Amino acid sequence: MALSVLASQQFAVSLSGIIDDILAWYIPFFALLLVINSKNDIIRLIYTITTASIFVALAGVLEFYLQRRYYFDIFPRSMLAAMMQNNPAIEQMINYSPFRNGFYRASSIFGVSLPSVSSRR
Repeated sequence: MALSVLASQQFAVSLSGIIDDILAWYIPFFALLLVINSKNDIIRLIYTITTASIFVALAGVLEFYLQRRYYFDIFPRSMLAAMMQNNPAIEQMINYSPFRNGFYRASSIFGVSLPSVSSRR
């Protein structure tokens, strides 16, 4: 990554990107290495990640079947408006139509869906 910054035409943009990557990937990784001291800590971490993944998947399934973005109801309207104003991804998630090709799609911060098999041909 450091070599790509040196070869970049836009040094400042590349440097900003590498700093963001270091803060997002490497700092949490090394912090995790400091916290994990035994095999039981690893098992506890895997259990926590698995439990959170199951919870998020079930929330997506529930949203799909109810066809309602129920977790936005938790936030007060003023807080939701401020979040939408400060984060375009949240604004897009709230304002876009949840139906695509006649099917309801659970909300996500990712606005671009994966290409279908037919679109790759």
